[in-house]
Amino acid sequence: MRPTFLMTWPATLITPSTTTDGYGDEVEDGTTETAILVHASPGAGREDSVEARTTVAAWSVFCPPDTPVTSASRIQLDAGPLLEVISPPAPFRNPRTRTVEYVQVDAQVVV
Repeated sequence: MRPTFLMTWPATLITPSTTTDGYGDEVEDGTTETAILVHASPGAGREDSVEARTTVAAWSVFCPPDTPVTSASRIQLDAGPLLEVISPPAPFRNPRTRTVEYVQVDAQVVV
């Protein structure tokens, strides 16, 4: 049940690493990069009303089930745009086997 009708893109998953500072607050401590293959599909775009020259393009990205994607991740498509994940990961379970087939996230690229 993988979304094989979409383009397969080699990509790099960029996830921020966090650590606890001296005050007990979580702070970003760099990033972790993971090579993955994703299925991705561009969606409709819109023009930002605040800055009229900014276009926001929406994408649907389908990651392998074991991908450590978070809502703070970014996905750099090889030979494609850098996408910011804007939704929590949504695992898709096969209704018969209840195993996770893929994880879907919504993402955007600002051009």
